[in-house]
Parts: sequence; C-alpha cells; structure tokens
Amino acid sequence: MVIDDLQEVLMTDYLRIPHMVLKMQQVLKNPSAYLCLQFVWYKTGGWNKGRDTISYSQFKNDPVHGSGASIKTIERGVKLLIKEKIINSTPSFNNMSEYSLNFDTIQIGRASCRERVSAE
Repeated sequence: MVIDDLQEVLMTDYLRIPHMVLKMQQVLKNPSAYLCLQFVWYKTGGWNKGRDTISYSQFKNDPVHGSGASIKTIERGVKLLIKEKIINSTPSFNNMSEYSLNFDTIQIGRASCRERVSAE
C-alpha cells in the first residue's frame, strides 16, 4: 500500500483519543476496564459530548467499536471504572446508565503512572 493510500484510510476512519486516556492503560492494568474506558470515550468525547446513555449491549455489540466481550466482563470493567472514579455513572432509563469521564481522576492516575515510571 502506498503511503498516500494509507494516510487516506487513516484520515477517513479514525478516532482521536487524548493521550491521557491512552496512558490509563498503564494505570488500570485491567484489559476489560480499559476496553470499557475506550468505549465510553468513543461514545462521549468521540462525538463531542460530555456524557451519553449507554447499555451493556452497546459495549458488546456496537457495529464500530463494540468489544464482543461478555456482558459479565463488561459489567466488571465498568464497575471497576466507577469504583476508581475514572468514569461517572448516573442511572438512566431501561436499566441503562449515563456515563461521563472524570478527567480529574484520569489526570491524577496519569501523574501517578509518570511517578512510577520515573522511579524505575
């Protein structure tokens, strides 16, 4: 594939993810929680929204960024993100919740990750 072709593909089908969200992978060390964090970012920040109502089936079956993970795995990942205050969750309708990212906690987690790496 020619570089220009590759660049065109990347520019037409991509999702901008803030560096601080990417770095949370090192802090969380839990693949299912990080997968859920990425999906919340996709549904909120990826669409320039601060929050969105999301069902577990969307986490699993979304045609573009669905994980395909089991509902139980997704539930555990979301609960960990809520417990660690990385995402905020508000009950919505039909057993769904409205999610948003807690950027204050993400910044703190990123800083602690930097401290851990520099100490090694």
